[in-house]
Amino acid sequence: MRKKLLSLSMSALIVAGLITGCGGRGAAKQDNNTEGGSSEQCKLTIWESAEGPDEFIKKAGEAYTKENPNVEIEYVNVELGDATTQIALDGPAGVGPDLFAAPHDKVGVLAQAGHVKEVQLSEDAKGKILQTCIDGLTFDDKLYGYPVSVETYVLFYNKDLISDEEVPKTWNDVIEYGKKFSANKDNKGKYPIVFPAGSGYYDVMFSTYGGNRPFGADGSNTETTDLLTDASLKGMKQLQEIRKSILDVPAADLANSTVKSLFTNGDAAMYISGLWDVNAFKDAGLNVGATTLPAVEDETTPAVAFNGTRAMFVSAYSKHQEEAKKFAEFLLTDEMQQLRYEITGTLPATKIEVDGDYVSAFNSQLEYSYPMFKNVEADAYWASYNAAVSNIWDGADAKSEFEEMEKALIK
Repeated sequence: MRKKLLSLSMSALIVAGLITGCGGRGAAKQDNNTEGGSSEQCKLTIWESAEGPDEFIKKAGEAYTKENPNVEIEYVNVELGDATTQIALDGPAGVGPDLFAAPHDKVGVLAQAGHVKEVQLSEDAKGKILQTCIDGLTFDDKLYGYPVSVETYVLFYNKDLISDEEVPKTWNDVIEYGKKFSANKDNKGKYPIVFPAGSGYYDVMFSTYGGNRPFGADGSNTETTDLLTDASLKGMKQLQEIRKSILDVPAADLANSTVKSLFTNGDAAMYISGLWDVNAFKDAGLNVGATTLPAVEDETTPAVAFNGTRAMFVSAYSKHQEEAKKFAEFLLTDEMQQLRYEITGTLPATKIEVDGDYVSAFNSQLEYSYPMFKNVEADAYWASYNAAVSNIWDGADAKSEFEEMEKALIK
C-alpha cells in the first residue's frame, strides 16, 4: 500500500511539472489545437519601464496572446537603468525574466557576462530593422537583442521667439544670432539656446567634426577614444566659443532638468533634446518646431549626434528561449512598431513610416548619427567623458582633459 501511495505521489509531481512547461519536449498539450502554432502552455515574464513602455508591453502581450492563446505575457516593472544589475542577481537565482529591456550601450557587459543570448534574426526581420540599430546591438561580431526603438536629438525652437526662417543652419550662425538675441532688451533673462553642455552625450556634436568618430563608428573602439585628433579638438574649440559668446553658464547649471525648464517656461529660443520631451512642450502650450542640428565650423551638413537603441534581450536563464524569441520578433512587426510609437512617442527601430510633427527632423538627424559606445566598461567611459567635457565647457584645456581621460581608460 505504501508503494502504491508513493507511486501516485510521484505521478502527481511529474504531471505538475509538465503542465508548467513551455516549448519543452515534455510540456503538456491542450486537447484542442490552437491557431498560431504550438498549443503548449507558456508564461513569459517581461521586464520593462513604467510610463509608456509598460502600456505597450501589456497591449502587445494581449495582441500576441490573441494570436497565440497558449502564451501568457506577464509584465514586471524593472526600470531601464536597473535591468542590467538586476538580471545579474535574479537570472542565476531562477527568478528573472524571459525578456528584458535595456539600452544598447549595455550590450557589452551583458554579452560578456553571459546574461543574454545571441540573436538569429529571421530574414523578414533583418530586412525591416534600421542598420544603425543592428550596429548598436552588435558586439564581437555577434548580434544581441531585438531593437524596439531608436532615439537621438535635434534642435527644437520656440516659434514665438524665433521664426522658421531665422533658425540657424550652423553653429557660427547660432553664435551670431545669439549675440543679437541677447542684445534685444525684450529678451532680458532669456537665452538664445540651451542644452546640457556638460554632457558627453550632447557634446559629441563637436568632437565628430571632420568625420571624426569618438569610440569608433560603431561605438566599440577600446584602443583609443578618438578625442585627441585635430578635428575633435577644433570642434571642441567651437563648443568653448559658444560658452564665451552666448551661453556663459557653468556646466553644473545646465543639467537636463534645468535646460528643459528654461525652454518649456519660454525662457529659451532654441533647445537641443529628444522626443522624450515632446509631451512637456504640449503641456506647456508651446508652439515648437524642430530641425536637424547646426553644422560645426565650416561644415555644410548637420552636426553628428549619438544615437541609442532600446532593445529587448532574451535572458540566458530563461526556460522559454524559443517562445521569448518569437514574442521579441512580434514586437518588430509593423503593427507593433506603430503601436509603440503611438504610445511612447519614440522612433521605430524599423523602416516603417510614422506620422508626427517632428518625425521628419528626427529621421533626417538619424542619418547623421551613430551608436553611443557599448564596450564592457561603458559606465566608466561615461563618467570620464562627462567629467572631461564638463571641465572643457567651464574653460579647461580640451587636449589636457582628453589626455587624462585616455590615461584612465585605455589600458
